[in-house]
Amino acid sequence: MTMVEVMVAAMILVIGSLAVLAMVDAAARTTFRAEQGQVVSDRLQEEVERIKQLPYDKIALTGVPADTADTKIPSWRISGTTFATQQNGGGASPLVFNGGALYEGGTISGGAVSSNPEPFTSGDVKGTIHRFITWENDPSCPASQCPGDQDMKRLVVAILLDGTASGGTRAYQELQAQITDPEVQPVVNENPINPGNNDQLPFTLWLTDTPCSNATRQPIVAGHLTHNTRGRCSTGQTSGNSPGAPDLMFTEAPPFDVESPIYDYATDVEPAVNPELDRGLQLVRGGSNGCLADSLDIPTVPDVLEP
Repeated sequence: MTMVEVMVAAMILVIGSLAVLAMVDAAARTTFRAEQGQVVSDRLQEEVERIKQLPYDKIALTGVPADTADTKIPSWRISGTTFATQQNGGGASPLVFNGGALYEGGTISGGAVSSNPEPFTSGDVKGTIHRFITWENDPSCPASQCPGDQDMKRLVVAILLDGTASGGTRAYQELQAQITDPEVQPVVNENPINPGNNDQLPFTLWLTDTPCSNATRQPIVAGHLTHNTRGRCSTGQTSGNSPGAPDLMFTEAPPFDVESPIYDYATDVEPAVNPELDRGLQLVRGGSNGCLADSLDIPTVPDVLEP
């Protein structure tokens, strides 16, 4: 092999090695940029959800963020006490910050969202979080019924990644969300929120021994056969196999009288021992096949219900 051939072979080897290294480097850059994108997406969503969980009155900046002339930083969209909600600089809206004026009088206080850029690190991805909150007007609600142009709030969270050799310099990304006051009801509300009165009483009904064909509870004067309550009110009170009126449900509790006697509400169901002691309500044990008709000696014919 001549010297020329050796040099050509060496050159081919070097060129091939450089090509492989370039491919590996490109793959590494692509992987890292994909990782950066995923971290930014997750962190933006996490930050927005965290702030949305705050009480509505606390969703305000602790102060007015500092502005900048560098258009690569999201705070370039600040002008005095307004912030442009559009990335091209349009949609200027007043900022919501502690000390800012409220439409109905007074000033904002208790804001819990930091107005300063906050650095963060997630693995080998680093950057800065910027937060902005502005007032937003609902054009469908007149100022006479809504608080001027302070009907709701718009949250803007932006992340600017640090420049790296493998990831290069990337433009900031942002996520926006509208936040409404959960205690405010629509001007036209077909389903108003229950104000919640602790003095409200539940609707309570008491069962009676009176058929529902009556409007009031009837006094009990003696024991009686088991009432068949599987019919209609118009049928009236019956017993045996003829379906009759169900028992009346009344809105007043029965009168309390310690001297009131205890009656037998099923004189046709008597125990074998001490039958005179079965007064009051009691359960009936079914027959051999689980049918009450066997125990009560009632003919096993179908109920004749009203059409």
